[in-house]
Amino acid sequence: MPALKSAIIILISLFCFLFSGANAVFAAVVYLDPPQGNFQFGQTFIVSVKIDTGGECVNAAKVDIAFDQNVMRFVDFDRGNSIISLWMDAPSGQTGSSGKISFSGGMPGGYCGEIAGVSGESNVLAKLVFKTAEMRVVADTEPVSATVDISDSSEVYLHDGAGTKAALVARGAVYNFFQHTGLPRDEWQEAIRNDNTPPEQFELKLSRDPLMFDNRYFITFITTDKQTGIDRYEVSETPLGSKQEKDLWVVAVSPYALKDQALGSKIKVKAVDKAGNETIAEFTSGVAPTPVRPVNLVYMLAFLVAVIGIGWYLVKAFKKRSKRHE
Repeated sequence: MPALKSAIIILISLFCFLFSGANAVFAAVVYLDPPQGNFQFGQTFIVSVKIDTGGECVNAAKVDIAFDQNVMRFVDFDRGNSIISLWMDAPSGQTGSSGKISFSGGMPGGYCGEIAGVSGESNVLAKLVFKTAEMRVVADTEPVSATVDISDSSEVYLHDGAGTKAALVARGAVYNFFQHTGLPRDEWQEAIRNDNTPPEQFELKLSRDPLMFDNRYFITFITTDKQTGIDRYEVSETPLGSKQEKDLWVVAVSPYALKDQALGSKIKVKAVDKAGNETIAEFTSGVAPTPVRPVNLVYMLAFLVAVIGIGWYLVKAFKKRSKRHE
């Protein structure tokens, strides 16, 4: 009996130790999908950057990726199905010429491993589009291998109100490239051709704030695209009563300071996805959908609290990046 009693005590102690230390050993897993693959020279293919939170909630991520630019090059960046909604740094097709790619952003409200109402994949941070080197003559038929690694400088932060950095497990990928006599496949162009869905409907908000644009009127806007992702926004301001037949579009980002501060124009904002599908939101600035009231101290404090609340979640995630630029 004493031996049995001792064994039970040891088992209970081990059980308590394992479960009491669950939070301490938690690690977010950031990985590439597919983890391996075979592609022909000249082919364009897509690699998804995904996250497994292990049931924990996270709200910010910074991902640094290194690849062999002698064998492949980075050509585009797809955030259409990304769980990141507040982007701080999204690379363009030129940023990967050095063999390095970085992106970062936040998930206000936190991401806990699934999104309500979303079926299928809901753990994609971003999708990277690569193109392999053009076909070349080699001495043998053995494929050429290249790695894509998630760097140790990558970071994920918990949604705990304190910006706690999570332990991170990074899983890269190994790809093989080979000669082929057929026409190289272009997965990205296939995705673009199959994207017939325009960006989601959105609204424009007219505001004025002494802390922004020298107290001039500005508009804010944002939307998402579920397939190839938003490529750009364009803004048009047409004076009321104008006989101008075509809108004069200019590429813009939100927030956007209006050129017509007299509010006598029809304002349009066009969201364009990677496939060229468009969604347009508009209103007549003289009849704003959101009343603009004088800014007082209470409003300013509320604004600052909101900014600080979001910044608190993200600032630590990007502190290393800031130090590198000092």
